[in-house]
Amino acid sequence: MLLLSFNIYAFFYFYFQSRFYVTTLLIGLCPIWQIWALFWYVQRTNLQLYRFFDTLIAGDFSERLPELHHDSGFRELSRSLNRIIVTLSDKRAETEQKRRFFQSVLQQVGVGLVSLRPDGSVAFINRSARRMLRLHNLTHVRQLHSIDPGLSIVLMAIKSGQRRWIQVHKGPQRVQLALFAQKIQLPQREGYKLLTLQNLQPELEEKESEAWKDLIRVLSHEIMNSMTPISSLSTTALQLIPKETEALSKKFVDLHEAISTISRRSQGLMQFVQNYRRFACIPDPSREPFAVECLFGRLHTLMHSHLIDRSIAFESQVTPTDLHVVIDPALIEQVLINVLTNAMDAVADSPTPRIRLTAAMDHQAQVSIQITDNGRGMDEAMIDKVFIPFFTTKTHGSGVGLSISRQIMRLHAGTLRIISSVGQGTTVTLHFT
Repeated sequence: MLLLSFNIYAFFYFYFQSRFYVTTLLIGLCPIWQIWALFWYVQRTNLQLYRFFDTLIAGDFSERLPELHHDSGFRELSRSLNRIIVTLSDKRAETEQKRRFFQSVLQQVGVGLVSLRPDGSVAFINRSARRMLRLHNLTHVRQLHSIDPGLSIVLMAIKSGQRRWIQVHKGPQRVQLALFAQKIQLPQREGYKLLTLQNLQPELEEKESEAWKDLIRVLSHEIMNSMTPISSLSTTALQLIPKETEALSKKFVDLHEAISTISRRSQGLMQFVQNYRRFACIPDPSREPFAVECLFGRLHTLMHSHLIDRSIAFESQVTPTDLHVVIDPALIEQVLINVLTNAMDAVADSPTPRIRLTAAMDHQAQVSIQITDNGRGMDEAMIDKVFIPFFTTKTHGSGVGLSISRQIMRLHAGTLRIISSVGQGTTVTLHFT
C-alpha cells in the first residue's frame, strides 16, 4: 500500500512535468499492475477461505489453510483456523466413539428398544427387540404383518406414556410382551416414538413354577401328615388279626381285606406325594463343560434296549463333533430321558416309528439340542397344558416329567420349547444361553 501511494504520487509529479512523457507512462503502469495484484491477492485469499469453510460445513475436517504465508496477519489467521479444525475433528471423533459405545450398550441390553418415525419407519431397533419380534431386520412396522396383523396397529396407535401387554405369535410359539411408549422430540427434527419391549414369558413361567412349588409343599405336607398315621395304624391292625382266624370267620376276612386296601392305598398315596415333592426339591446344578457327544452316548446306552423292544429307529448327530456345553450332566441327562420317554410313547402308534436327536450351534453361537419324533403330535391347547404339574395323558404317568425338565433348564439359564402339530410329530428344543 505504501508503494502504491508512492507510485501514484510519482505519476502525478511527472505528469505535471511535461518533459518526461515516457517516464510518466511507465510510472502510470505501475499503480495499475499493483491494483490488479492486490485484487488478485484478495480474490485468492477469499477463495481459500471459501473452500476452507465450505469443506467445514460439509463435515470434512481434512482441509487446512497454508501457514507458510508471507503475510503475517493471514499466517496467524490460518494457524488459528487450523487449530479450530483440529479441535473440531477431535471432538467429532470423541462424539463418534461415544455414539458407538452407547449403540453397543443399547444392542446388548435385555430390554427391546424400537424407535419409530411418524410414518411408521424404524429409526433404530436393537438385538433384543429383533429377537422378541422374531425378525432379522425391521425397517417398517408393515413387516410385522407376517407375525401378527394387529401388532403393527398397536405399535402405531400406542400413545406416549401408555403401557400395553401384547402377545407375539410365531408359528406355534407365543410370547408375552410388555410394551411401553415414550415420545422423544429432538431440536429441529421430527418427533420419535421410543418403544420398550420386555419379554414377560420367563417371569411368567418362573412365577407359575414358584406357585406350583408352593402348592406342592403345602399339599404334600398336609397329605403326608394325614397319611402317615393311617398307614402306620393300618399296618399295625393287620398284624393284630391272626391268620388262623381269617379262615374261621367271614367277617375277619372282609376286615383283613379292607385294612389291607387302606394300607396299600395309603402307601401308594405316600409314594405318589413323594414323587411330586421332587418337583419342588430340584438341587442347584453343578455346571461344568461337558461334551455333547458323551452325553448322547450315555443316553443311548440307557435307552437302547427300550428302543429295540419297541422297534423305534433312532439316530443322533452332533455338529461339530467336539461340541461342548456348560451343564450339570446328571440333571440334563434326566431332562433328555424324560423327553425321549415321551417321544417313545408318542410314536407307539406310528407304522414307522422314528426319533432323531441332534445338537448344534445356532446363529448366536449358543448350543441347542433337539428331539424330533414322527408321532401323533399335539395341538396348541395341549402344548399349553403339558408343562402343568400333574397333567398327563398317560395311563400310568405322573405328570411332572416336563415340569421338572423345564425347571432344570431354567436353573441352567436355558429354555425348553415344544413345536408340534397333530399328525405331524413333535420337536422339543433345549436351548442353552
